Amino acid sequence: SCGVLFSSWVVAWLGALGAGALATSWWMSARNLAGISVHRQLPAELFADRTRSGCFFLDNTTSHCRWDITIREEDDGDAVAHIERATANQCTEVSASWSFAQRGRRELRQVALRSQWPMGLVEAKRNVPLPAEILVYPNPRYRGKPEWVDDAIDGSINQVREGHDGDFLGLRPYRAGDALRSIHWRTSARAGEPMVVQRSSYSGGQRVVRVPLSSGKEWEAALARATGAILDGFSRGYRVGLELPGRRFPLGSGTRWRRHLLDEVANAPFRGDEW
Repeated sequence: SCGVLFSSWVVAWLGALGAGALATSWWMSARNLAGISVHRQLPAELFADRTRSGCFFLDNTTSHCRWDITIREEDDGDAVAHIERATANQCTEVSASWSFAQRGRRELRQVALRSQWPMGLVEAKRNVPLPAEILVYPNPRYRGKPEWVDDAIDGSINQVREGHDGDFLGLRPYRAGDALRSIHWRTSARAGEPMVVQRSSYSGGQRVVRVPLSSGKEWEAALARATGAILDGFSRGYRVGLELPGRRFPLGSGTRWRRHLLDEVANAPFRGDEW
C-alpha cells in the first residue's frame, strides 16, 4: 500500500508540475503580446488569383523586446507574417503577401497576433481590430485582342518609359541599363528586389473596350479580358474608354481614369448561370 501511495503522490506531483509549466508558458506567451499594436499597408492594386506584396507594421511601445510573433489575417487575403524580434520602443516592418480568389469588394476586419514564446508549449492569441474595405480587380487576361475591343491609332505610339515623367502604369523588376532614378525604393525593399516605375503619356491612339452581355463563367471571363485590355491600352499610352451593358464611359487617360475604369469592371454585378 505504501508503494501505491507513493506512486499516486508522484503522479500527482508530476501532474501539478506539468500544469504549472503550461500555465507559466501561457502567461509568458500572453505577456509577449501585450503593449504592441499593428497596422497594415495593403498593395496599391489587388487582382483576383494573384499574389501581391504589402507589409505589416508592429509597434512595440514597451521597454522590452517582443519575440517570435506571427501576424495573420483572420478574414480574407491569406496574409501571414512572422517577426522574430520586435525592438523595444520601435516600429518593426515585415513583408506580407495578399491573395484573393474573387473580384469585387472585400472587407477585412481583424488580424490575429500569435505567440508560443518562450517555451513553445502553449500558443497565446490576441485579436486586433483592423477594419478595411478593399476592391479586388478581375484577374487580367489578354491573349489576343477580343473582337469587342476597338483600337484607333491617330499617331505614333510612345514607348513605355521608366522614370518620373508621364502617367503611372505600374512596376516591374529592374533590368540592366535601367536608370537608378527610376527605381521605387520603398517597394523594392518590400519585394526584396529592385522595382522600376513605368510611366507613359498619351500616344495619339485610343481604345474602346465593349464588354458583351453574358452570364456565369462567360461573364467573368469577359470581365477578366476587359481588365487585361484596359491595362494593355494604358501601357501603350492610349486613351481608353469602356462600355458595360447599360453603361458607357468616354475616352480618357491618366492614372485616375485608369483606376476609375478598373473600379467599374471590378464592381460589375455578378451574373449567375441562370441570369
